[in-house]
Amino acid sequence: MPPQRFAPPSEVPGLAARRIAADILDGVLHKHRTLDEQLDGAAAHPGLKALSDRDRALMRRLVATILRRLGTLGHLLSRLLDRGIPTDAPRAQSALLIGAAQILWMDVPDHAAVDLSVRLVQSDRRAAKYAGLVNAVLRRCAREGQPLIDEVKSQTLDVPPWLLSRWIAHYGESAAREIAVALSYEPSLDITVKADAEQWASRLHGEMLPTGTVRTLLQSPANRSSISARLPAARRHSLRSWAHA
Repeated sequence: MPPQRFAPPSEVPGLAARRIAADILDGVLHKHRTLDEQLDGAAAHPGLKALSDRDRALMRRLVATILRRLGTLGHLLSRLLDRGIPTDAPRAQSALLIGAAQILWMDVPDHAAVDLSVRLVQSDRRAAKYAGLVNAVLRRCAREGQPLIDEVKSQTLDVPPWLLSRWIAHYGESAAREIAVALSYEPSLDITVKADAEQWASRLHGEMLPTGTVRTLLQSPANRSSISARLPAARRHSLRSWAHA
C-alpha cells in the first residue's frame, strides 16, 4: 500500500498559532477579508479563544510581519521556486510565507520554522502533496534567503504601487521612498517614566527623549526580557503581547 500523503494535524507546541495565522492570511489574500475583522468582533477567527496569551501574541506578530513584508516575501519565493507558488492549495502559500518570515525576521530557529510549516501543509488535504516542496524551499531560504533580501532592501517592494504613487505626488520621490523604508521596521516602544529616566534608558538599552520618554526597540530578545524583568508583574503580560503583535 502506498504511503498516505495526507496526515491529521499533530498538535506540537506552536502549531495551533501558525494554523490560525495561515487561516487569517488565507482570508486576507484570497477571500478579501480584512485583518481587523478576523482578529476581533463577531467575525473573528473562532480558534483565537483557545490560544494561550503567548500563542495569540505569536500569531499576531506572524501575520503582521508577513503582511508588512509581503512584497519582499513574494520576490524571495519567486527566486526560490522554479515554477512559482502553487495556486491550487492556498495553505501551501501560507506555509511558505509563515516559514520564510520566521527564518528571516523572527526569533525562531530555522529547523523549527521549517518543521512547523511542513506540518501545516501535511494537515491540509489539498496542500499535503506539497510537503516536500515546502521543506526544500524553506531549507534553501535558510541558506540563501538573506542575500536575496539584501539585493532588494533599497527597493519599495512592500508598498502597493498605487500608494507609492500618491506618496510621491504629495511628498516627492525621496521622501516617499524614506517612508516606504521606515514602514519595513517594527515600531519602537516608548515608555514614559516619572523619575530616573536616564537610568531607565540605560537599563532598557534605549535612549531618553527630551520629553522624558524612554524609547527602546522590542525586536531584540535581550531587550524584551530586560524590559519584562524590570516591570511590575501585572504589566508583563501586556508587554509580551504587544511585543509579539
